[in-house]
Amino acid sequence: MKELPVRNCRMCGDDFRQKRIDQTFCQPSCRQKYHRRIELRGGKAVELLIKWRKTRGKKGLLSDIAAMVDEWIKEDKA
Repeated sequence: MKELPVRNCRMCGDDFRQKRIDQTFCQPSCRQKYHRRIELRGGKAVELLIKWRKTRGKKGLLSDIAAMVDEWIKEDKA
C-alpha cells in the first residue's frame, strides 16, 4: 500500500501524515475547533446579512460585513 503524503492541518497548520486520503485535520480536536469556529462565524454573518437586507442596504452595513471578514482573515493568520 502506498504511503499517504504529509499535509498541513486546516486548523493549526501543523504537518501530519494522513491516515486517510480525505483527512484534512491532524487530530479530532482540530476538526472540532475548526467546525465550531465556522459555525460561530456563520451565525455572525447571517445576523449582519439579515440586518443589511432589512434596511435595504443602509450605508455602513456593508462596511461592517467587510470589517468582520477582515477580522477573520487576521485571526486565521495568527
